[in-house]
Parts: sequence; structure tokens; C-alpha cells
Amino acid sequence: MIVFFLLLGVFFDYSFALFHRLFFSNNYWLMDPAVDKLVQLYPEAFFQNIFFCIILVAFLVSGFMFWLSWHVQKKYL
Repeated sequence: MIVFFLLLGVFFDYSFALFHRLFFSNNYWLMDPAVDKLVQLYPEAFFQNIFFCIILVAFLVSGFMFWLSWHVQKKYL
């Protein structure tokens, strides 16, 4: 799973485009950075950083939940 998310991060441009092609049936997500304010306010690096933050938080929460379940199971069983 870690390798999968590392590959998503390395090939972020491709992953970003694939995600939008899969989940949006139109091309409204294709924007021109010279004209569209949304792209100017939130450039691609913003979405890449958010992606990494979400993955990091997910791994931290998963690790904590694993540790907690192991600790509780060890204590009560």
C-alpha cells in the first residue's frame, strides 16, 4: 500500500488526470491557468501537498488504531 501511494505521488500529474477522467463525465475540470482564477488560487502544487497531507494523516491514524487495538487485545486477552 505504501508503494502504491508513493507511485501516486511520483506520478502525481498522471494520477490527478486519471482521477478526474474517472470521476467527472465532462471536461469542466480542464482549466487554463492564464484565465481561470481557481487554478491561479489553487495551483497543482496545492493539490499535491493536500494529497500528501491526507495520506500522511491516514497512515498516522491507521498506525495509531493498529497500536491501540494491539495494546487493548494484549491487555484483555
